[in-house]
Amino acid sequence: MIEKARRQEIRGSLTKLKRSRGIRAISGGFGHYTNKRLGEHRFYNYAWVQRPKNFDPAKAKSMDDMPELDFVWADLKQEYVICSIEVFLRLFDCHEDFIPIYIGKGQGNRAAVHVVDMARGVHPNRLLQRVWEKIEWEDEDDTQAVAPYLIVSNKDEYDHLIGEDEAYALEIEMISHIGRRDLRTGPLCNLTGGGPGTKDRVISEAELAVLSAGRVKLWQDPDYRAHMHEILSEAMKGKWQDPVFREKQLAAIRNAEQTVVARKISDEEKRQMSERWKALYNDPSYREALTNSFKFYDAFLEFYRLYMSRHAPATDRVMYRKEIYAQWRIGYKDPATLSGDLLLALRSAPREKLDALFAKYEIRLPSDM
Repeated sequence: MIEKARRQEIRGSLTKLKRSRGIRAISGGFGHYTNKRLGEHRFYNYAWVQRPKNFDPAKAKSMDDMPELDFVWADLKQEYVICSIEVFLRLFDCHEDFIPIYIGKGQGNRAAVHVVDMARGVHPNRLLQRVWEKIEWEDEDDTQAVAPYLIVSNKDEYDHLIGEDEAYALEIEMISHIGRRDLRTGPLCNLTGGGPGTKDRVISEAELAVLSAGRVKLWQDPDYRAHMHEILSEAMKGKWQDPVFREKQLAAIRNAEQTVVARKISDEEKRQMSERWKALYNDPSYREALTNSFKFYDAFLEFYRLYMSRHAPATDRVMYRKEIYAQWRIGYKDPATLSGDLLLALRSAPREKLDALFAKYEIRLPSDM
């Protein structure tokens, strides 16, 4: 038991040592290079690669199978490699021990931020966090088990930095070529296909449930709801200033206001509609149901006028009128489909008046009414 605890303590210390070295080297070295040379509106692409066990990138120039490789170590103390995208993809294709695990695009010390998040165990990409930690545990020496690569678009000019659109394009190209773990097409832990936004991201059902619950909780907050309504209102006002958008919306409203009669119907459509209505009216059950529906509607309207207007409170009158109309619209064939409120109202009316009323419309009521 003591030996096991001691082993865990040693492994934990080794991991902290690796991470602290990585943070110092990457944040101090890589961040210094990119901050110094990039400028505000310049971007770069980077890759995190599992440090090859049987391949030394520093000796790539002397390898017989790849004599054209043009690797440059910016500074061995800073622990990162600069290479062109052509060289990077060629390494992946030709060496099975060369395993990229993440491709990114950024400014300043963006690539180094990953190391800091990994050391704290709070990286938002949980797949990358797990893979990174597994690589570090399995590494036997005291060096950083994952190495950063700075990818440039022109292998002859390593200081040639690019705009954001080109950086996105290179990111998409590399991810597509190498493949993603979540899609089982490659070793990358990227959750999207690259570029802006979250296109092509695979979201589990559990994550969808969490996101949905979070969104519902947000909209239940009155302050958040008022804030979003204000933002959306301002955005819509801005859209209505656009003549093209405004005309398109007004045209849609005008078209929606047209009735079926006003819309132009072809002769073939008229013929088909006529045949459908004739077929319905030739069905005795449909004719009977339609007739009963109108009978009930007329009977309840008269019942409302004769009884509810005298005895029911003013608030209930409106409710009963709406209830009658709503039930008539969905269609009912017998009093058993009536709501409880209407049944109570009917049963509270004098029986002789009800009998006379429904006899007028040839409606038979159940004996329990």
